[in-house]
Amino acid sequence: MTYELSMAVFDNCTVLFELKNLSFKAKRSVTSLVTENGGKLCFVVNKQCSFVVVSDVSHLSTNRLRSIQKYQTPVVGVEYVHTCLRRGVLLLIEDYKLDTSSPSSPSLPHTLPVQGFNHQALAADRAVAELSVDESLPPEKSGDILGKFRIYTEWDEDLPAYPDDFSVAKYSIFQKNGSSACCVLELQSAKGEKGQQYRVVRYRKDDVGANETVERDMVVFPPTSEEAVEVYRTLTESLPASGLQPRIDMPQQARDLGSAPLRQLLLEEKLSAGVLSHDVGVFVELLWTEALGCLGNILQVPVNKLSLNDVSRAEGLLIQAQRNLLEGQHMEVARLLFEVYTLLPHRMPTMTLNTKLFSQKLDLCQLIRDILNVSEMTLRSPTPSSVGKFRALRCSIEAVDHGGPESRAVASLLRDSAVQIHQVLRVSRAVELQTFKGQLGNIKSLLHSSSASNFVGILSRGLLLPYVGVEHHGIDRTDAGSLGSGIYFSDSMSTCLKYAKPSATDGSRLLMVCDVALGDCMELHRKDPTLTRAPEGHDSVRAVRRTSFIQSEFEVGLRSVSV
Repeated sequence: MTYELSMAVFDNCTVLFELKNLSFKAKRSVTSLVTENGGKLCFVVNKQCSFVVVSDVSHLSTNRLRSIQKYQTPVVGVEYVHTCLRRGVLLLIEDYKLDTSSPSSPSLPHTLPVQGFNHQALAADRAVAELSVDESLPPEKSGDILGKFRIYTEWDEDLPAYPDDFSVAKYSIFQKNGSSACCVLELQSAKGEKGQQYRVVRYRKDDVGANETVERDMVVFPPTSEEAVEVYRTLTESLPASGLQPRIDMPQQARDLGSAPLRQLLLEEKLSAGVLSHDVGVFVELLWTEALGCLGNILQVPVNKLSLNDVSRAEGLLIQAQRNLLEGQHMEVARLLFEVYTLLPHRMPTMTLNTKLFSQKLDLCQLIRDILNVSEMTLRSPTPSSVGKFRALRCSIEAVDHGGPESRAVASLLRDSAVQIHQVLRVSRAVELQTFKGQLGNIKSLLHSSSASNFVGILSRGLLLPYVGVEHHGIDRTDAGSLGSGIYFSDSMSTCLKYAKPSATDGSRLLMVCDVALGDCMELHRKDPTLTRAPEGHDSVRAVRRTSFIQSEFEVGLRSVSV
């Protein structure tokens, strides 16, 4: 069927096609009718998608239908394209819109998708001509595609370089029947010097529970996105023949399997979940109650009546007062403290002028800042749901199986203490996944503790160096620890208990077990609160504990890391 038109009927239209039951030739013919008449193709449903063309509504996946409903994107049949071209005008879409939600529509599939999709990565590639191929159709001669390219391993000396800043466009997870062997297949896309680059990588681990390195045993570099999709599909279809079966999620013990961008993508998918487990919900509510309860006991006004500008001004005044106190200007200190209490009205303001007070008030400012930032994520709802509070923390929280490998690992760290472990939860933050300096080496599991009221901030923005004054006001804080202005960790439970105050809710204490890349660690026997970073040639510092054989100023062992 041909049309002779002098105008672009589909000008300014971005169209997504779902034509799974048409032949490759028929599908190409329909898409060409749109692109040759001013339209653009897209591969995800988003705000820019004008409408979706389907050959059969029942072929729409659950994820696709969810996106269509989210963005209220119209769905039409193939006939709509032909009719518009016959009449030479873009017809009113409401007259041709298909029903994707009525009871008469085919039911949604109950099976979960095996493959994951990074919509942003595919959307970024939609300007590449090769992606006009329908990825849902079997590629022509796909069985021969691997014969066109060399399959590298990560041990090959001539393995081509690839940009570190890449996106994962597609992924699949597999596990071997009756085994702990797993692998992840990724289609990666990156912007290189000569345009878009593609890579298909298989990450393999023979025992996900063992402390062994993940192997990249298959790496292919297709030059076009079309060929990359064919390579990815061919490998996906061939893996089950070797006993590997698809999974819908990553095994708990395989957190290091796959690339860092994939782990971040999986984390973002978890954050969009609409259901929390009971243990995670209880934990999130505990954090929220502790933070708001702490502020309620100190402040005379609800925290949502304050602004971030008030907090910033109060921080500046406190640090100025801190400096004036060291200079002996007590009248000026009292005046500045009065201004702080005006900005942040207290139930029982105290005028005890010492550095400890100012340190406490600076920490209070950080807590208020954290709560205000988290409240923005819940649209300042007076009664946000547990799911809303969870999403506002912007991190993944999962309960760890009691008696599992991770639970046993935590218990082994605390085996010399008399504490009772109530619950172990796994926390992941996207920023740490991307910025963790694992290449420094000397990675150890160390402990960090704080008051329960501080954990809303710790989980939502991570552990912060005490640089508030330097960054915002150009004035150094004077409350640095014995190893200076770093983040402190310890391998001693008794040391951490000094900083972990019991929660007001149930008396429990919160303790973080962190993987810390210490790198080249310098041992110190004397206190040095002036440190702002590790000495030259070192990545961290360690306080050596005093013993009958070792002379040291430190009664306990600490590690300070500046990152």
